[in-house]
Amino acid sequence: MPKTFDISSFAKTLQTANVSDSGTGPDQITYIDINLLDADPGNFYSLEGVEELAANIQFCGLQQPIRVRSGENGHYTVVSGHRRRAALKELAKEDPARWQQVPCIVERDEASPALRELRLIYANSDTRRMSNADIAQQAERVEALLYQLQEEGLEFPGRMRDHVAEACKVSKSKLARLKVIRENLTPKLSKAWDKGDLNESVAYALAQQPVEIQDQFIVYRGFSDYWQKPKSWSEHTVKDAIPHIRKLNQLSCRKTAGGGPCENKDRMLEYVCKNQYSSTPCASGGCCDKCSRLASCKLACPKLAEKIKKLKADAKAQKKQEADAQAEKDRPTVERITALWARFAAARAAAGKSVKNWYKHMGMYYSCDDSDAKKYAKLESGLGIKKDTNLPYGYNYWLREAENLCKAADYLGVSVDYLLCRTDDPTPKAAQPEGQLCIAGWMPGGTNPAEPGRFAVLMDVDDSDAYKHMFLRWNGHAWEFERTRVLVEMEPSWWMRLPDDPEKPKKEVPSDAAD
Repeated sequence: MPKTFDISSFAKTLQTANVSDSGTGPDQITYIDINLLDADPGNFYSLEGVEELAANIQFCGLQQPIRVRSGENGHYTVVSGHRRRAALKELAKEDPARWQQVPCIVERDEASPALRELRLIYANSDTRRMSNADIAQQAERVEALLYQLQEEGLEFPGRMRDHVAEACKVSKSKLARLKVIRENLTPKLSKAWDKGDLNESVAYALAQQPVEIQDQFIVYRGFSDYWQKPKSWSEHTVKDAIPHIRKLNQLSCRKTAGGGPCENKDRMLEYVCKNQYSSTPCASGGCCDKCSRLASCKLACPKLAEKIKKLKADAKAQKKQEADAQAEKDRPTVERITALWARFAAARAAAGKSVKNWYKHMGMYYSCDDSDAKKYAKLESGLGIKKDTNLPYGYNYWLREAENLCKAADYLGVSVDYLLCRTDDPTPKAAQPEGQLCIAGWMPGGTNPAEPGRFAVLMDVDDSDAYKHMFLRWNGHAWEFERTRVLVEMEPSWWMRLPDDPEKPKKEVPSDAAD
């Protein structure tokens, strides 16, 4: 009559047997030479952390004997304690007198090889922190051993999967996932899984796919880049890419007569596997011809080279048009900032102050070297000024601050000096007689006026040290002579807007002359 095998009782027996009993129990400790202890060929567990274990044994001593069984030629095979054996061998190299003889418990029963290996697995599973790959391998081996014991005459009531889950101390659902992973992962992914470089959820998601899709994901996702290594993959990454891979595998070429497979599929697969941008034709399985990123995409189909060239030219022209429109829009602001820098340059030059002294006076101690002096010279001459260029009155002083202060003074009908308590007289000092313009100052050449009008200009017409004064008009597009309206070939070095001519007073006509 077949004997019933109870997994739970078997596990409890092993746990009891692993407890050291200094001679009072049935197990006796025997000291065996370390060189006579052989590893069990059936032990598939890794021997990681041996150095740390050796250090612990050297400090605390061996806390648990090694379980062995009799072998051949006076040798013994380790049943439980492979890591301890490896650690003791290392210690024996340094201090053989202390560590050459190892305390062991020799098993005396005549168990079958399958039962002995099952015992080995139980002993290691209780003393190790196992990865998912270790558990999967252990479950596979336990299942094979239980079937072998079944052939030897032992009965296992219930389903085999339940016994394997109990033996491996994992849930049945997890055991089912690990089985799918173990049986369906490609060799390259299995290697990463065994090394612990692949998460269980990612491995399970990939293992449910055909080998072709797994291989495509590996190739196009890549193993070389640090950020693309399997440890960085997520379940979402895989599940997001797989449907796109399926669509791209079915994509046919629209530019080839009679269709045929898409010649750019490999590039698109690489894009999808690495980026997962679901809004692009790459992700939706569409042709590059409809892609919104066609002009800038480095993975675009080579058959669309002419279209890409035209798109780039159009984009460049549009960009220039937008830049010109923006420059025209920003011109008044740039002119105001340029005028303020020119006014500051004139005042600084008149006062004989250097840029370095100016920085120190304004409390700007972080910037006062030669590079700042060059930057100031450039801005004071009107070069490199943009709409967001700051003014020279502090680290973060912009045109809007100056304009807001002027707006406040104008709205209240007082001077800026009055608002800042520099005077008790609220009357604006800038008040001028009606019809008279307060001129801001000379503006450098290279920046044209925002509006047409009359201008006094300084022209550098020869090699002399002095400029030549002239009166010109700006027609909105070019400089011209005031009277003849002939275009001026040279650009002014400096220009300054002039007020419009005052109206000539009308002569009173006598009433009798009218008659």
